[in-house]
Parts: sequence; structure tokens; C-alpha cells
Amino acid sequence: MPTTIITGADSRIGASIARRLHADGHRVVVVGQDSEPLVELTRSGDDDRCSFLVADLTSPTICAGVLAEVSDRHGAIDGLVTHVGNDRLWSDDDLGLESWRRAFADQLIACHQLILGAQPALARSGGSAVVVSASSSGTDRAVGAAAAASDGVRNVVRSLALDIGSTRGLRVNGVAPTACPDVGEIADVAAFLLGRDARSVNGAIAVVADGDASRSAL
Repeated sequence: MPTTIITGADSRIGASIARRLHADGHRVVVVGQDSEPLVELTRSGDDDRCSFLVADLTSPTICAGVLAEVSDRHGAIDGLVTHVGNDRLWSDDDLGLESWRRAFADQLIACHQLILGAQPALARSGGSAVVVSASSSGTDRAVGAAAAASDGVRNVVRSLALDIGSTRGLRVNGVAPTACPDVGEIADVAAFLLGRDARSVNGAIAVVADGDASRSAL
């Protein structure tokens, strides 16, 4: 039974991915900063294959602690799905410096240090990582900090895919939803990229569009 960490699971997208992987037979460890939706999510699993951790993964110490706890508790980390950002796209009025700091900490920094921290465990198990951004790019309704951070996340995915793929044999892929796709479809794509059927896919950014081809450009 694969053990998979899903971060950002206190959001709609993260929770949907966790439910999909749990239904596929994964032992899921859901991580987020808001305990209430995490508790509700683990209760909905109705078995011992779903547990949660409350953590702010922008802290390197806390990030390392989460990875160590999962490894100690379950003996392995077979997959990692990190949902970066959140389900809310910032508005034109939310362009201050603090918004930029928050966006880059929540998305770029947390994503990068989490994957790097997990790579030894993932390498041992032959696992892979999937990064799900809150939005695809500045081509949709994400603006300012949100758009810049989302584009940065795509570059992090490609960079790590090259670096880790060549040295560790790990796969790192991304999912970039547009503003309005069904969360179940996002979960389907994330599950595919995480699984063995995508074993030859590395460094890809899958845009999940809402049917409007003009919004699906990378």
C-alpha cells in the first residue's frame, strides 16, 4: 500500500486529491494549516488509511519534521502531492508587498523545500512528486503576486525534474488548473501523474482547463 503525502489538503482542491488517492488504495497523510477541514477529511475516510498533520510548511524545520514523522510512522514515503497556494485568486486590489511575500512563501519556497526534503525517501521507494498550483498562469484571472508565483512554480517543477530526474531517477510533474475546472478533474490528472501509468512523464505541466481553449495555453 503506497503512503502518499498531500499538502494543502485543507483546501477544496487538496481535499479532492486526497479523496481520489484514498479511493485508489493509498494510505494518505493530509497536511494543512487549518485543522477543522483536515479532521473532517480524515473522518470521511472511515478507516486507518487517512491521517492528518497541522503544519506551516514554509518553515524549514516544520517541513523536515513532517517528513520525518511520516517516515517514522509508516516506514516510507511513496508519493507526494503538494497543492501550493490556495483556492482563492487574489484581486487587483491585493498587490502589496506582503501579498507577494505570502504568495512566494506559500507556493515557491514551501514547494521547493518539501520536494527536496522528501527526495531521499521518494528515491528509496521509487516514488514521484506532483505539484498542483492554485492557478495556471497570468493568462487567467490570477494577477500580480498570484500569477508571478504560479509561473515560478512551473519553473520550479521543470528545474527539479531535470535535477532530481538525472541524479535520483525521480519524476516531478505539475498540474496547473485554470480558474474554474471541476476539482474532481484536477484530482484525476494529479492521480494519473503520480501513478505508474505516467512512469515516462517527467517535467510536464498539465493544464486543466474549463473547456475554453483560450485559457489553456502554458
